[in-house]
Amino acid sequence: MHIGHRKSKKKPARAKPETMMSRLTLAIGGRPVKVEAMVPARPTRPHLMLPLFRELAGAVVGAAIASAAERGESIACGAGCGACCRQLVPITPPEAYDLGVYSRSLPSSRRRELQARFAAARVRLQESEMLETLLHPERVSEDDKESLALRYFGLGIPCPFLEAESCSIHPRRPIVCQEYLVTSDSAHCATPRPDTIRMVTLAGKVSSALARVDAGDGENEPWVPLIVAAEWSRAHPDRGAALPAPDILQKVLANLEKEE
Repeated sequence: MHIGHRKSKKKPARAKPETMMSRLTLAIGGRPVKVEAMVPARPTRPHLMLPLFRELAGAVVGAAIASAAERGESIACGAGCGACCRQLVPITPPEAYDLGVYSRSLPSSRRRELQARFAAARVRLQESEMLETLLHPERVSEDDKESLALRYFGLGIPCPFLEAESCSIHPRRPIVCQEYLVTSDSAHCATPRPDTIRMVTLAGKVSSALARVDAGDGENEPWVPLIVAAEWSRAHPDRGAALPAPDILQKVLANLEKEE
């Protein structure tokens, strides 16, 4: 595995650059892949490196799709098929912070539209007595996650970013959404069962590797339900220590290698 970095030329020569190019060359599922993205040059936090982690996830997914194609399988997912966008989407804490920043940066009319969708979902969650549980995902045991996800899916709440059955934030969608691909008939996705859904097997999940960056040994993998991400991020501001971007990247790559 080779990791290289090149400073951006966007700043004057004498000024300290704010970003630098991070380039990775690594083998994923036996396939050589290259990944590159701009990252902060100064000490930073994981949520500011999400463009690189999305690129990394895309490389892992791309290798898995190529392997599936060699077996004669094709991806059933596509624009206009939003069945999976009614699931309980577990995103990483860095992505929850990022979605909060993104939502606040939108034009006021668009922001109000999204706020209304999140508010409507909040009412449904309160009525179903699930809101308090989702606002404190750290209290949910690993054994209870599956039953919680099934209860949530039964509510049929569409992701607030879903429009015309397509993702309106597709380039910056959660990494776990990038990683969710099926080769089974998409008609089964509205009522998924283990015997009807065939998932694409990944060499490793970047979403899990990123989630574990700040987790201690033996701790459960931190996660945040997307449906309460904005509310959660306000209650849990990112106060973690800033680290050099290469150090954060190395942690993610080390976690990813453990999954292979």
